[in-house]
Amino acid sequence: MIFSKTCLALTISTCLLNLTACGGGSGSSSEKNETGASNNSSNTNQNSSIANSSDFDAITGVYDASITSNNIKDESYLYISGNGKVTAYNYLGDSKDAGNNCYREATGTEINSGLTGKTLIYSNTNSEYTTTVNNNTVAWQLDANKSITKITYAGTISGSKISLTVSGASLIVDSKKITAPTIIDITSSLCK
Repeated sequence: MIFSKTCLALTISTCLLNLTACGGGSGSSSEKNETGASNNSSNTNQNSSIANSSDFDAITGVYDASITSNNIKDESYLYISGNGKVTAYNYLGDSKDAGNNCYREATGTEINSGLTGKTLIYSNTNSEYTTTVNNNTVAWQLDANKSITKITYAGTISGSKISLTVSGASLIVDSKKITAPTIIDITSSLCK
């Protein structure tokens, strides 16, 4: 009889473990993804994406957005993360700012401050990433090899780089990623 009670207890324990491991789902077809957004197959738009995705591999990285005027360099960088979030950084140790050897997010009329905090939207249909600055669309267009071939802003088209001033703020967008500084170099040297 002891053997039977042990087998029964073991069988019940195994069944409970199986139920727990399988999850006793709610039966809903909607799930949360890593970003907390709802994934519901009936509402998913297959032509655009704002989630962390391989769609953003082609554009993820650091871009040089520096300018030199009258031999005074204003060193700035644009970072696009793996989920399409854009952050502009101003290096304060350059000849323009003559400050500390550190970076901070661009503010006010600094280079690309209008892009900071924006999230790009990827379109499979157009093979491009877009966002808006001052009510105008900025677009990075890709070729078949997933290389950025064209940048546009409010009708201005460039093959490799756009550099213009919009409402007193500089907008500098490049198609070529740089290897130094890296985003780790920048974020480990943020101003305190």
